[in-house]
Amino acid sequence: MELDMEWGRHREVIPLQPPPPNDHWRHISLNTGGTQSMLQDIKLPERAGGYFYKDSSKYYTRNRYICWRISHDTLEVVEQSLEMKLSGCRVRWRGGGALLGACVFERPGSVILLVTSVCSVHRLIFPHPDIIHKQEKQIGRDLEDSSPSILNEASAAQALDPKHFHIISHHTNANFVVPHTCSMALNNNGEALFAIAGAGGSGGSAGILLVRLNPAGGALTTLLRQESIVPRFLSALRGNRNEGEVSCGLSLSVTSQGVKLYALGRDARIRVWCCERATCIAVHPLLTDQNESITHGTQPHMLRSGETSTGELLLGAFLCFSTESRFTVLKPSFGEQNTVSFTYICHLFGPERDLVDFGVCGSGIWAVWGSSGSGERDVTVTASALGPTAQWRSCLSAPLPSPELLPQTDHYAYLECLFRPGLFPIAVIAKALSIYERSSEATQSTTQSIIDSDMDERGVLNLRMRALAAARAAEQRHAARTQLDPEDLMHKCWSELYSWCVQYLEVWRKPQGLVLSNHENGGWCLLLRQGGVSFFRPLELLEHLLLSEDASDISSNYLCSVLSTDETVCRWICTVVGAAGEVGRRLPEGAKAAVRAGLALGRAPEHLLPQLAEDLLADGEDGSPPVFSAEVIAVLARKLATIGDLPRALLALNQALRLDCEDEGDDEDTSCGDFETLFCSDLGVSLATDTLYQMAQVRFSICCNLLILGAMLNGSSQKPWPVAGHTGVSLQAYNALCWLCETTLGESENHDSLKSGIERLSLLKLCSGELRDSGLKLNSTAGRSAGIVWWFTQGAGGRAARRLLIHKQITPHLHWTRTLHPYVHCLGHLLWGVSGGFTFGTWLAASGRPILVKNYAALLAPWCEWNASSREFIVGMALLDTAEPHKALAAFLRAGQGAINEPFLARLLPRSSQSSRNALLNYYLKVIKLFELHKSPECIISLAEKAINIADKDDPHLSVFHSLVFRTWLELEQWERALAAAGAHPDSEQRDNCVARLVAALGERRCLPHLLAPGAPPPPPTTCRVAEQRARLCDEPYNHYYNFLYAYYIKCGDMRKAADVMYEQASRIGNEMGARADALGRRARCLLAALNCLSLVAPKHAFLVVSRIPVLAEKRDNRGEIVERNEKDREVIVLGVEDLRKELHIVTARLKFAKTQPDQMCPEIGVEEVASLLSGVGLHVAAITLRERLGAPRAPALAALAAAAAALPSLPTNASQAEAQADMDAWRWLAENDITELSIGERSASGAAWALLKALVGDTTIESNNKVESRSSILHAVASRLLSVGVFLPHWLLSEYKTIDVSSLIRLMTRHGRLSEAAAVGIEALRASRPDPRPNISYHPVCSPLPALDLLLAELQYQADNGDAFYAQLYEEMEDLVKQHCESVQRATDNLKEVKVT
Repeated sequence: MELDMEWGRHREVIPLQPPPPNDHWRHISLNTGGTQSMLQDIKLPERAGGYFYKDSSKYYTRNRYICWRISHDTLEVVEQSLEMKLSGCRVRWRGGGALLGACVFERPGSVILLVTSVCSVHRLIFPHPDIIHKQEKQIGRDLEDSSPSILNEASAAQALDPKHFHIISHHTNANFVVPHTCSMALNNNGEALFAIAGAGGSGGSAGILLVRLNPAGGALTTLLRQESIVPRFLSALRGNRNEGEVSCGLSLSVTSQGVKLYALGRDARIRVWCCERATCIAVHPLLTDQNESITHGTQPHMLRSGETSTGELLLGAFLCFSTESRFTVLKPSFGEQNTVSFTYICHLFGPERDLVDFGVCGSGIWAVWGSSGSGERDVTVTASALGPTAQWRSCLSAPLPSPELLPQTDHYAYLECLFRPGLFPIAVIAKALSIYERSSEATQSTTQSIIDSDMDERGVLNLRMRALAAARAAEQRHAARTQLDPEDLMHKCWSELYSWCVQYLEVWRKPQGLVLSNHENGGWCLLLRQGGVSFFRPLELLEHLLLSEDASDISSNYLCSVLSTDETVCRWICTVVGAAGEVGRRLPEGAKAAVRAGLALGRAPEHLLPQLAEDLLADGEDGSPPVFSAEVIAVLARKLATIGDLPRALLALNQALRLDCEDEGDDEDTSCGDFETLFCSDLGVSLATDTLYQMAQVRFSICCNLLILGAMLNGSSQKPWPVAGHTGVSLQAYNALCWLCETTLGESENHDSLKSGIERLSLLKLCSGELRDSGLKLNSTAGRSAGIVWWFTQGAGGRAARRLLIHKQITPHLHWTRTLHPYVHCLGHLLWGVSGGFTFGTWLAASGRPILVKNYAALLAPWCEWNASSREFIVGMALLDTAEPHKALAAFLRAGQGAINEPFLARLLPRSSQSSRNALLNYYLKVIKLFELHKSPECIISLAEKAINIADKDDPHLSVFHSLVFRTWLELEQWERALAAAGAHPDSEQRDNCVARLVAALGERRCLPHLLAPGAPPPPPTTCRVAEQRARLCDEPYNHYYNFLYAYYIKCGDMRKAADVMYEQASRIGNEMGARADALGRRARCLLAALNCLSLVAPKHAFLVVSRIPVLAEKRDNRGEIVERNEKDREVIVLGVEDLRKELHIVTARLKFAKTQPDQMCPEIGVEEVASLLSGVGLHVAAITLRERLGAPRAPALAALAAAAAALPSLPTNASQAEAQADMDAWRWLAENDITELSIGERSASGAAWALLKALVGDTTIESNNKVESRSSILHAVASRLLSVGVFLPHWLLSEYKTIDVSSLIRLMTRHGRLSEAAAVGIEALRASRPDPRPNISYHPVCSPLPALDLLLAELQYQADNGDAFYAQLYEEMEDLVKQHCESVQRATDNLKEVKVT
């Protein structure tokens, strides 16, 4: 790896490596040849390696690599990228025997994987990312979508293709022993070369087998032996000295002069073979004194090869002896005639440890060390630059978690501690939990299935729940056997699980190999571990100053470019940070954790750290010396005394500690340019966030150590510590950043809260598109054990950081080692509490985690003044999510103080310049929208009333807030308060609208009477107008506005208006509801109410003016369609009391008909028609009454009754069923005529009908009131109907008729052929009207029915002429009687004249 600075040290980062979603291991078999029994006996150490893509100018090959691991007969290959997500990137090949090694080569259009086993060689070909990118570009894949890995094309058919593998036939090489090392290369023509070395031994030869696998298939096998340069007959003279020629390491190299093989023997010599000629062309000793007696160590020698940035070959040899181990780096070169020369680059001695693996490249050499049988705690990685001054520098390895678990408050706190981001991989927790549970076979099988799966979101949630259940179950088991305190018992149970996790983490981190990359745009170094991959990044400057005891080797130019432009100030800063590092190295374990715990409780650093300083300066409780003695304090004070201006140095250091950037980068439309995909994959996000956490911890340590040092100096009466306030702010800011990195996002408290959070921000125009996208990702993967910062970086935070990175003059095509620190700095700026930006707060508000929002705000509230109002705002949103609207209202009111000053809240307001009062009113409007979303009416009213109190009278917002108050009261159905709010509205037009809405709402809920309730405020004048409008718009029968208007006008005493309202409703009911019984009943009631009201009005004002279309016959056009009436045809009608009364009588009669005959219709018709309908259904009394009330003649109704009575036969004793049914039907219609009120005692229906007719005809009270109808006309109509049906006239009718109008009776009987009866009546009438023939008797003239009798005589004469003797006799009698009557009348007249004369 190319060291960025000559002093450069490196630090390990073990990022979270979540598997791709729905991407499982694929298993493929390899044909390795050999017998199963032979292959199973071969045991080889586990190996690992990898390959980096060379082209860094393309995002899909930049920061992309392939790593492989070999465990016995299994080869695992994984392709990963820091830039993009890869799918189908994990494959396992399994063979029948042990595998020696693998190697990856990159060629135009393809990537070749060469695999060597003890019995076979294999070539696997995959498409190059260039090819896949072209295919993906054609289908339009988005950059955020996953791209297929090259391993996605791996298949069993490809692995078993005969032209891509070759089985080594060992029976042809009897002296060839089991191989133990190999090397592979790929020729320019596509030929694959495999060099395999055996272990030698007695009876075997230290030969090397060279296999050439042609591109088209077929293999050529060559055995390379030392006899190639030593004659065979001389070998006997040398004896069996080939033990030193056994190859410990091989390296194949393809050069312009052919393929060369470098073999490192046990005799510490490098032998160079020409593969084309199968001859050894050179032997180069690595020891200066070859005669030196050496004893091999416990490890074999190793040989590694690498390249410089210009492509020159480098060889690195590790020699292990019993007394020492050393590294030698050489550069071979070839001259004419295949002469080989070696140039020594450097020599390095190794520590007294076991070497796991090492690598060499043009810029340095790396080695990973461990101890035999030890765990991860003894693993060390060292690195050194190449050159004469080469010297090992230890890299900072990622430490294992503390073996002791700190006490927590409850089970959930322990659970969060166990699943803290970056502490334990999920697979480690699952494995430890499987051992910890040991409860049942079912539980263990479930655990195993979880381990074998790829730990998707559901698996992580299940794992958390099982861990919690296991700890509680263990606590219950221990509680029955121990007497421990509950808190101690809980801590013990969780500590056991935690201990298992630590042990399995050591196994998970077991190192297996190193992978180096050398490139002009930056190098790589990966440490392949058993469970994953770790990255080594260069230390940033402040890390190096704190963690290194000597900073003298740092160049001044670099210091000035980072810390300060003044070189002197830079050196002062180095001194200050060095002193802080000295303090940190002496602090006891747990001191910083105690500081962080105090800060979490809200204690200020100026109160917290002095107490800690006193404890550090005081003697221990057991009498032990203080942690910082007076001598140590004096040394630190003298070190600081060398600084010429300590306040200036501290201010410069505080400025260097800040995470400032030029631009916040909130504009989502700004393109990220060439940084579009930088660290976009899950692995890249994990690398960046873990690096950020390390950086935050280091900077927190600097601040903490400096404040502790200042407190101790003040406590020991040394020089007072300046600018402690700035350092305290930085301390709390980095404490908050560490808290964010350690806190898991967890599962959303409410599945709908995420969606509502995004909707709220979108409504307020505070949520960008990338925030919405990242919110959807949170929703789709809720529950994964990832930190807040991880999710923020994967979504909106990562994109914003990449936009900020544009301003840092960085070449985009660099490898991650050159871009990681600038990117992390930009990311830290977004999370930095002491900055003007609020990107993270916005994202957190949209994440749907209100508890996290409140905890984050509570952590920053005591000390951070930046974005304080913005944080209060998102706290208010969080409180809304947790159903605490009143607390949210208080938070929003506090946030309103910074509505203008803070950029986040300023986006809520219009861009035009405005006063602070108008800005606050606009802010209140936005907040009210949030309360509307969460249905918090009380808070809406409180906030609106507060805005009304502070708004000017001419403010345009005032009307809006009044409308809000009215609308909210209306929604709460507080009608009186809504009416008061509507009346208080300053805008007349809006006031009318409010009243209209109130009336409409009351009408819909049938609550209009509330406006007229006792004690209610009087309705505004516009109420009636609005109610009238609503009444005319609302359809019947659901119209309740007329009743309200009627009651309102009655209350106001306007009877005429009340009558008009009721008559209008009656008219609408008649037009819209038809002639149904219910409609007629409502119409009758409305008419009755209108009649009553109009009756109470003064007579000269007792009228209504109505406009209506006259009822005329429908007109049709030539096609037969009805022609619509024109509104201009309306006529204005004046209605008085009598008009209303008449209409009421007609409607009442129609109602009776509708009730009796519900299946028939009684449309809008006149009185005669209605009466006829009533008579037709047996409602004779109703018909007579209707005619009577409306002044119409009763005769037709009485005639109809007479006909009905005549039609009823008398019921005989032995009546049939039909006759009985007819009698019952007669009684039914008689009952409808209220015969009980007439005191009719008849037992038969026929008698009751005749009695009813007699009673109604004999009612003489009507004639006096009826100016139209006479008594004679009634009797005539009844008699005429009875005679027409052929019945005799009842005696009572005949007697009255003869008395009133005998002439009419005679004519009627004559017309109906009743000649004998007419003659009898005529005779009786003549006799009654004959004057007294005695003289001197006064005579009163009586009208005789002579005209009628003339008509009767003519009819009798006609009958007599036809030969009817009866009528002839009757004629003669009648004629004589008429003559006698006439003579008597003449005599009486003459007598009367004489009397008058005398």
